[in-house]
Amino acid sequence: MRIDWIPTKAELDAFIRAMGLDFLKRTALVVLIVWAGGALVVSPYGIAAVIFYLAAMGVLAIVIGVVIHRRIRRMGLGAYPVGQVASAEAQDTGLRLVSAAGAAEIPWSRMTRTRVGPVMVTFKDALSRQTMMVPRQLMPDEWLTRLDPPRS
Repeated sequence: MRIDWIPTKAELDAFIRAMGLDFLKRTALVVLIVWAGGALVVSPYGIAAVIFYLAAMGVLAIVIGVVIHRRIRRMGLGAYPVGQVASAEAQDTGLRLVSAAGAAEIPWSRMTRTRVGPVMVTFKDALSRQTMMVPRQLMPDEWLTRLDPPRS
């Protein structure tokens, strides 16, 4: 079974937003641990050192956040340009995705740690350990049964 999808600007914006939130969820705990750990390390130098450290790390987090947002946006726009056809095909052996960024075939057995959301389906490729994000429009409900049990 094959599905074609022509993304609209609104759909693409929602997908890019979902990719950004997913990245934030996966990295927020590590960032907070580093931030708090650094504050504890500089705390013997006084409250001024802690405030300076937290402010500097806050500015760094904002800069990194802007850079990551731009990269995610560029990746989303590059893979699924507005008005261009992207397709997915469910085969017996796996999923074939075709977009402006290229084509990929992933066996169903390699798709682990599945998360199904309203805008995208996220899974980890067991071989490459890469997190894959597929627009929900390219993953109908009947295909989800081929994935490992979804996590919310």
